[in-house]
Amino acid sequence: MILSMPTSYSQMGYKLGVFFHLFYVSIGMYTCYLLARLYVEYRTRKEREGVDFSTHVIQVGSSDSCLSFNMLAAFANFCNQFLQVL
Repeated sequence: MILSMPTSYSQMGYKLGVFFHLFYVSIGMYTCYLLARLYVEYRTRKEREGVDFSTHVIQVGSSDSCLSFNMLAAFANFCNQFLQVL
């Protein structure tokens, strides 16, 4: 969807494009609000049951395992080798 946005905006026109862009942003913000509210409700229910959240981790991620980081590192390595040839 993101890659097709400039084409669809050029076909829609400026005013309609801005309107739909704001519409997409508002839908995204509302979705984030619902997810946050759902998590707060889950946490309050679990705390009432006596679950300890002191060691609770929502997400664990390592930048080494991230595909985009690995691609960026490979591209930087390629650029360094290319510059050494010159």
